[in-house]
Amino acid sequence: MKQLGMVLAHTAGIKRLLEYNLERAELIIFNASEKKELMRFMEDAPVTVSGHCPIFIPEHYHENPLLASLLDFDRERRFAGLELMKQAARDAAELGAEYVVVHTQRPEHFGGANPDEATRDEALDILMRSCDILMDYYYEFGVPFYLENQMDNAVFNRAQDYIKLLEKFPDFGFCLDIGHLDMDSRKFGFSFLEFIEQMLPFIKAVHLQNSNSAESDFNGRHWKIPVHPDQKTEDGWQDIEGILKKILGHNRDCVINFEARPDEIHGFDYMREGIMWIKNLMPHILREIDNSNEALCRVNGKKK
Repeated sequence: MKQLGMVLAHTAGIKRLLEYNLERAELIIFNASEKKELMRFMEDAPVTVSGHCPIFIPEHYHENPLLASLLDFDRERRFAGLELMKQAARDAAELGAEYVVVHTQRPEHFGGANPDEATRDEALDILMRSCDILMDYYYEFGVPFYLENQMDNAVFNRAQDYIKLLEKFPDFGFCLDIGHLDMDSRKFGFSFLEFIEQMLPFIKAVHLQNSNSAESDFNGRHWKIPVHPDQKTEDGWQDIEGILKKILGHNRDCVINFEARPDEIHGFDYMREGIMWIKNLMPHILREIDNSNEALCRVNGKKK
């Protein structure tokens, strides 16, 4: 299975995908004018693709299309976002994508605050109704949806919230964004690792990056930092190797897509070193998992 890839925006990023010799691409916010070039690339390169809403930037949209969310208390805005997700499913089917990632909730810090009276029960009800509509798109286009944990929404952020939703829609999966989770766990006061532990049955894809609140002064953002072997938990970083072992131990075929925004501190060389680190690490993790499973099978066989 082609397992390691990266989130790719615009055809300029294709060069890096090839440079890093990655097997997958999650396509997002391409210009419509780039569609033919993208199709040519996919015909020539043995790359497995998935989509992320919106795959192509809509020509006329009332705001940043990345704010389109299943949970939006503004009904008109929510339905506009659902139409965008429908188009993403249509595009994904045309491109032969395995799945489409959509944002679960609207982030309050740059998408606008929830109504004062908003509750968790109301949020879940809205999400259930939105996912009913997504199911219609799934039946129409045959492309499953993975729900990504967007961040900073006070009424929908805990693992138990997602579990209630995803148990009702078993055809959907969960795309874990490590940076978003780190931000929410710090802001809303829950355990980062316990969240992952509880969500293991649902995680089918990961947006791989690291996060460190000690670095929050840089551009006001401490997430979407490229993973790197020098990042230590004692310095405030998340344990990327440990996270991958936990997730892959439960779902060996989980898709891992690098998603980062290199900057003048953590630049492209830094990102390249991190990608090579993970590429070298993955076979060891998978071998360790396979050996552990084989040993368990032998033990269970003896018990019988």
